[in-house]
Amino acid sequence: MTWLYILLGVIAFLGTLLMHPLVVELFYDDTLHLKVRFLFYTYQIAPPKKKKKKSADGKEKPEDAKASSEQTDPKKTSEEEEKPAKKKNALKDYVDKNGLDGLMELVGLIVRIVGETRGRLSKYLVIRKLVIRAVVVGEDSAKTALMYGYACSGIYPAVSFLQEHTQLIYREVDLSAGFLAEKTAVELTLQARISLMMVLGILISEAVKFLIAIAKK
Repeated sequence: MTWLYILLGVIAFLGTLLMHPLVVELFYDDTLHLKVRFLFYTYQIAPPKKKKKKSADGKEKPEDAKASSEQTDPKKTSEEEEKPAKKKNALKDYVDKNGLDGLMELVGLIVRIVGETRGRLSKYLVIRKLVIRAVVVGEDSAKTALMYGYACSGIYPAVSFLQEHTQLIYREVDLSAGFLAEKTAVELTLQARISLMMVLGILISEAVKFLIAIAKK
């Protein structure tokens, strides 16, 4: 009977863990900051943390310093040029985009993720806070007005979609045309959480339905 108690204890422990939500925190102001948190563990996705490596004298030095020293070596530079280019990282592309384009890309990405999981899964997605602020500035008054219209036509429908398909608790959208401003300023704050137990239950349910459908054939 000991093994049964151990098994029940493990199941109870895993069930307790799954009751806690997975929390996603995103902040964008020309630079993307993205963290995932579960219980007391936080993992920073963007911007990536700079790793430190010990030098010959035992002191730690950032990888940037190492990279700059390696670039001075012509042999290593030629070898790096011969290596095939690495595949593009989709997340890094979002990090590299600035201003209104980066904001629109991120809002579109969030809507696309919710749209793909729309239905049973998206009902358990809770967006506790969504704040979008932007002062849109173009080269002249006419382009400023056009860019402002472009931002409104993309962001307001996206927020309405999230309101309809998720549990959106708090939202704030403030878009304005900066006719007197010097440059475009944007800000996006998102705090969301989802229950892992609900997600696991839905996945198991869908897997069972799939197996039953295969067995009937």
